[in-house]
Amino acid sequence: MKASERQVGGNHYKSEYQHWDWAIDIRLGYLESAASKYITRWRGKNGVQDVEKAIHYLEKALEANREGRLHNWSHTQNANYEMATLANHKTIKFINLNCETKPEHEFMLLLSKWTDANSLIQCIEIAKLILDMAQAAQGKAGATPASTPQSPSSGLKPAPLTLNNPLPPVPKAPPPLSGSTNHPSPFGYEGDD
Repeated sequence: MKASERQVGGNHYKSEYQHWDWAIDIRLGYLESAASKYITRWRGKNGVQDVEKAIHYLEKALEANREGRLHNWSHTQNANYEMATLANHKTIKFINLNCETKPEHEFMLLLSKWTDANSLIQCIEIAKLILDMAQAAQGKAGATPASTPQSPSSGLKPAPLTLNNPLPPVPKAPPPLSGSTNHPSPFGYEGDD
């Protein structure tokens, strides 16, 4: 049995294209992967607490970026046009299958393409909007995370994304590859080669 065919502790990751596959496919960094995982699962698992965890991971990413220790190494930042386009396709597929609201769409797009502290701050602000939604959902009739509504009453469910929808342009090339492995520094941190 493949790892994606079973789940330990719940069923909140049942999707045609799961979070871990997306994170691997676009080479999403550890902190970004953790934050996006919690945003993806908040409705099906721990509600408000999951969104708070996502924000915490983003705060750490912002701190590390400001210290010069973290950069976005995902394939969405790749100087190779074909690689960046494939990563964008994978991101759109993931969003369409796993994100229910416009803020969640915007969060995943921006997080996959962040370039600097300002874009991480924007991710945090979007996550705070999602936190408001989670708090409202849990506040309704004593709702537990597993019983929160699948679509908020605000009607924020966006149309599916396509590559024809405006996506941010592919940014500048990532830092150079390390010489010994011909791969970027492990985990996206400079000096780890």
